[in-house]
Amino acid sequence: MVIRSYKNSTHNAIRKSNIIYSFNLRTFLHKTQLNKISMEQKSIEYLINTLLNWSTADIRTVPGVMHQVCCKTNDTDNNIEYRFHWFIDCTETYVHNHRYTFDTYCLEGEYEERLWEIIDDHSGTSTYQFPRTSGNKFDSFIRVPGVLRNTNSRKHFPGNILHVDTHQFHSIVSNNRSHDHVLTFVARKICLSAAKTTYVLSSSDTIEAPINEIRPANSEERLNMCHKLQQTFQRILFKREFDYVMRKRFFWKQVYFLYKKNKRRIPLKFSDLTV
Repeated sequence: MVIRSYKNSTHNAIRKSNIIYSFNLRTFLHKTQLNKISMEQKSIEYLINTLLNWSTADIRTVPGVMHQVCCKTNDTDNNIEYRFHWFIDCTETYVHNHRYTFDTYCLEGEYEERLWEIIDDHSGTSTYQFPRTSGNKFDSFIRVPGVLRNTNSRKHFPGNILHVDTHQFHSIVSNNRSHDHVLTFVARKICLSAAKTTYVLSSSDTIEAPINEIRPANSEERLNMCHKLQQTFQRILFKREFDYVMRKRFFWKQVYFLYKKNKRRIPLKFSDLTV
């Protein structure tokens, strides 16, 4: 009786844990899907709003890296800043972290994000941590024991979402097939209590930083950015129309299949169809 009771309780515990795991997994997948849909909808909403108000749009250029479109925030999006980033050059960046946590939704192109950590292997190796005062200006380095090591990597591609926390140190590496076509939609969570200083990590005690700082985009850069967003919007519209047509075709293929299968049961049960 004791053994049977133990087996039953163990079986129930395993069954319960499986149910909880299954529920958590479904919840996670559901939230992930909702997040993806939300980011896609937000990107279209802000894309339209930006193009309609292009004359007053805030466009910035990070020389040699990217063009940024800082979107006007709606009242419902408190403490969230939305941007479009069009990368001019996605060659490997500094190993750096960010002041604010953010999600990035890829609209076009591909790149690889590399994640880095300082691993103390007791070999006497040091990593140099440079406080970043602005885009390309740094204070004196801080020596940290350990070797700078690439611990993970993630691909960013159209329709994908990456979440980046403030404690993550990462770099971006280009995909040769999309060297100058990477366009992302970024949602940053603005936090007043966030640390003001961010850092760049290096295996060397010197950094060759470009002289040029972030600046307002000139007229030619604004025009190029406008054309890029217009092309992106047209592509999104075409894709949605194509998806609609393919769904309708799939629907009528199902109608024909059920008709052939159930000729004697007319009319068809349209509840069996997937639209």
